[in-house]
Amino acid sequence: MPIANTKKCQTLINELAKVAEAQRAAAARLQLLKTAFISQNIDPTGTALAGNVALVVNWIDNIENVANSGVTAGLIAAQVPTHRNKALEV
Repeated sequence: MPIANTKKCQTLINELAKVAEAQRAAAARLQLLKTAFISQNIDPTGTALAGNVALVVNWIDNIENVANSGVTAGLIAAQVPTHRNKALEV
């Protein structure tokens, strides 16, 4: 018997939501690191960050923006914890 498309969709939603939750945790950690780096006024001269601090700060902010987006929130909210997550073949 074929697997219903709704089950496949729910599997995708649940798997994406797991990644989205991990991304939110990573974004929070990156923000802590960014804040610590900036507040300590560290001189990046002689490191890979020399001339790239603004780029890294913007990258961290972009990750946070995605992690806190409506799409991310919607995926997390649409999770069904009782779903087995085995309907989508990968």
